[in-house]
Amino acid sequence: MFKLVELLTVHGDVLLLGSTFLLLLGAMSNSLTRVPVHRQRLSELAVAATLVWIVLAWVPIPRVDLMGMWHNKQNDSFQVPPMQAMGAPAMPYVSPAESPLQAPGPHSDAPRPVSTSIQPVSWRETMAIVYMTGAGGCLLWLVVGQVALIRAGRSSTEPPPWIADLYESLLTLCKCQRAKLRVSSNCARPVVFGLFCPKIMLPAELCRRERQRQLRHVLLHELAHVKRGDAWGHLLFNLALPLLYFHPIYWWINGRVRFDRELIADDWAARFDSRRMYVEDLIDLVRKSPRLVPGSMGVLGIFQFRTHFFRRMEMLINRKESLSTAVSKKWRFALLLSVAIVLAATTWILGVQPAVAKSHSNQPSPAALAQIKSAEKALEANWAAFDNGTVGVESVYLWSRRLMESRIATISDHKQQREAILAHVKAMQKFHLPVEALWKIGARGGETEKMYATQYYLREAERIIEDFDAKNTD
Repeated sequence: MFKLVELLTVHGDVLLLGSTFLLLLGAMSNSLTRVPVHRQRLSELAVAATLVWIVLAWVPIPRVDLMGMWHNKQNDSFQVPPMQAMGAPAMPYVSPAESPLQAPGPHSDAPRPVSTSIQPVSWRETMAIVYMTGAGGCLLWLVVGQVALIRAGRSSTEPPPWIADLYESLLTLCKCQRAKLRVSSNCARPVVFGLFCPKIMLPAELCRRERQRQLRHVLLHELAHVKRGDAWGHLLFNLALPLLYFHPIYWWINGRVRFDRELIADDWAARFDSRRMYVEDLIDLVRKSPRLVPGSMGVLGIFQFRTHFFRRMEMLINRKESLSTAVSKKWRFALLLSVAIVLAATTWILGVQPAVAKSHSNQPSPAALAQIKSAEKALEANWAAFDNGTVGVESVYLWSRRLMESRIATISDHKQQREAILAHVKAMQKFHLPVEALWKIGARGGETEKMYATQYYLREAERIIEDFDAKNTD
């Protein structure tokens, strides 16, 4: 979970750019296409290509490094700023009795509190956490919908014999795949769901003999979805929901596909009777149904939005020619080839894995590791010498700084770089805080010079981490 948030923090801009590019191409193609079935298939392939690209973006394949500015920004090693002056500052000795050391003012160069957290939360990390939270909410929404659908299916019953006979006659008439027919009192509107074993669920209120003609048109509409395999397209958009829920183009394409899907089903179902009878029966069904929130949890309904529904009925009445329900083989081949070319080009240009692979392959050299080990041993020796009084604060500070610089030179990850700098700051705090405590309780003889020295070197260490945070906090 935390690793995914870290990757999104670093590479979220690349993923946003690639998904926006592919969705925008799909939206433009949708707007320029006049045939509803072509719009539907174009949009579905655009969303499918976006999902495939999101997966391929993490695969270590050769790419054109047009995103190098982002990668370089994330992988540049931090350059430690030089010290303002070597050694402790020249400060005249002042007797504590004459002028006690005052608390530092707002512009003082005295040490300031330093955050001991591993990394300050940037706006990128905040957005990554918000995105992950939203994705989890979308997954929960889909799971709750599936559970509700399963419960409704288990509580459903077989249709009455006269409905079963009507359904058999329609199957013979339209020659489409058989879907299991169920009746449920928990279902407020007709729906169809299922991929390999489709099911049509009818509300119990609709299954009355006086509504037989209306029921016939409803069954024809749902069989149109079964015949065209619309459940697969619906599944595609549900799979994309946790990943693309934040994107307005995704919702625009989703709305257009839903509308075209129902538009084609209306046109196909109305071919077996007069269009006016079909429209009258469905309008009556909608007016008698409760106002429902449109579902996106695995089902296809006869109406999703009332405004869209009445627009579909108006278009059906005014249309002179029937709509195509399928695309030609030539058109399908040309579309698949075009999408494959666009997807390959996008994957070749945009991707995040090369930067990750590069950071893993850039392991410290044996010489760099030996230098780090040597600096660690020297720092330990100087700590012991300082405790014995044989070396001063400056010697320990310089070896602590050298160890920090050696570690930073072999690290490209920002959090690990900050940890190395923070270790240096904590080492200086280890000097200053005990000396400051002794000075405050009155042991001010030889401790005053040491107080100034440790204060100075702690401030030097704090300047390094402040510069680092200023550079890497967007």
